[in-house]
Amino acid sequence: MLKFVMYLFYRYYKKGRGSAYFNALTAVAFQIYIHIIQLFIVINWVDSVWMRDYFSHQTTLEELLLLFLPTVLMVACLVTPSDLKGVNYSDDKSANGGMILVAYCIMNLLLLFTLMCVFGNKTSIGPVRSLSFVARG
Repeated sequence: MLKFVMYLFYRYYKKGRGSAYFNALTAVAFQIYIHIIQLFIVINWVDSVWMRDYFSHQTTLEELLLLFLPTVLMVACLVTPSDLKGVNYSDDKSANGGMILVAYCIMNLLLLFTLMCVFGNKTSIGPVRSLSFVARG
């Protein structure tokens, strides 16, 4: 399943500039990372493990990248560039998989925002906190 998702991203990014493998790798790792954040929100670990206080800018970009790096490395170990170059799925399966992948990415983000609204009052990522930050300027 992971190889198929990587293949779909790889095929999409192969049409553009840059490294298709690296772009596909980071896209898949970002989806996994979003699931990790969702889990942290549900079990109320956001403040203690990740993003201590985002709106006061105490969490640096380096800290976020250090938390993202293990996910990228894990996916890179599981799916290598040679795995993607040798695979060829049917056009029908790729087209259907691509549509499902787009819907999945949208639903994944919607779930993240929903969890932030529902469980966010217990953490520093809640909508009330973020709106008060915007109002203060």
